[in-house]
Amino acid sequence: MKAFVVFILGIGGLSLGATGLLAEQTALPPRTIGSVSDSISTRFLQGEEALDYLLEHRKCPKCDFSGMDLQGKDLAQTDLRWANLTGVNLNQANLQGANLSRAYLNAASLQEARLDEGRFTGAQLSGADLRGAAIRRANLAQANLSWTDLTTTDFEGTNLTGASFLGAHNIRAARFEQADLSKATWDNGRGCGEGAFGDCWGAVRR
Repeated sequence: MKAFVVFILGIGGLSLGATGLLAEQTALPPRTIGSVSDSISTRFLQGEEALDYLLEHRKCPKCDFSGMDLQGKDLAQTDLRWANLTGVNLNQANLQGANLSRAYLNAASLQEARLDEGRFTGAQLSGADLRGAAIRRANLAQANLSWTDLTTTDFEGTNLTGASFLGAHNIRAARFEQADLSKATWDNGRGCGEGAFGDCWGAVRR
């Protein structure tokens, strides 16, 4: 009888131990924004919720800011890769050193915005208003700048290799000093020459 009781208690202890181990293995910490990965946790944020997160954490990749008014906002050094900024008002905004690689800025207004040293690799800026914008020493390789307004836009020292300026307005009023325009597409659809710095060599101008 004593042996039987000991056996039962042993089985009970083993069961409790296994239950505790299972609970320990399956218990997960509460999931909060940014706890798993930025691309998963922020891609569903939009509007004011996305803006609040961006201003607090200085990053919001894949977030949706489309149509928002962000005029004059300080967004320097932020991570906005793949973000949707279609139609956003970014006039006089500070985006110096920001990462907007593969971001969507179609029809966005960036008048007099500061984009120096920003990363816009493969970004979509079709139809954007870049009048008076400073985009110096930035990286816009493979960016789509078609149908943009480039009146007095400053691209000094910027990497524009493979970028498209097809249909861009007032491209001759923009500043391209020391900018790399190798294999870029000019406003008239002709390609720039290899090693074209500061001017689109080989492109027939109208």
